[in-house]
Amino acid sequence: MSLYPREVTQRQVGDPDQLAAGWVGGAKPPDQPIVIVEPDAAWPAEFAIAADRVRSLLGDTALRIEHVGSTSVPGLPAKPIIDIDLHVADTAAEDAYVPVLEKEGYRLVLREPWWNGHRMLVGPNGRVNLHVFPADAPSRCDICSSATGCGSIRMTATGTQRPNASSRAQRRKTRRSITSPRTP
Repeated sequence: MSLYPREVTQRQVGDPDQLAAGWVGGAKPPDQPIVIVEPDAAWPAEFAIAADRVRSLLGDTALRIEHVGSTSVPGLPAKPIIDIDLHVADTAAEDAYVPVLEKEGYRLVLREPWWNGHRMLVGPNGRVNLHVFPADAPSRCDICSSATGCGSIRMTATGTQRPNASSRAQRRKTRRSITSPRTP
């Protein structure tokens, strides 16, 4: 018997005023629950197709493209939306990337300068959330894994798997604490 699909609550970054101000052009936060489904072996291919398209549209403007979030972890149940982190030189310079992506059907829906300069565009089919960060922003996955030790793997647009250094250190630390308890 499967535990999925399941519904969960959404994440919130910022205070209520920031959340209200962040939505662009009449976009509003989703009012439907987030549904978690069984893992899908097609998610890496969906990422690769979307990443290749973004890279071809933006060229050198796209400094780094990574598959992040729950669909990037093999075998993990997830919401069936591919989350992609796109790093550009400066997210505030939206003219360098937003118009090109909009011509491809992406919609700029969220602007959160208080959260590492974050912008979010939704893909033409609604199955891709493209998160745009400036080049100097910390990787969301590094932030998450250092806090939780999740051990997820980031997949780059070139297909290279990169375990997070912080998650490797966290796993070693956890392993040490299990095998050799501390004494006061």
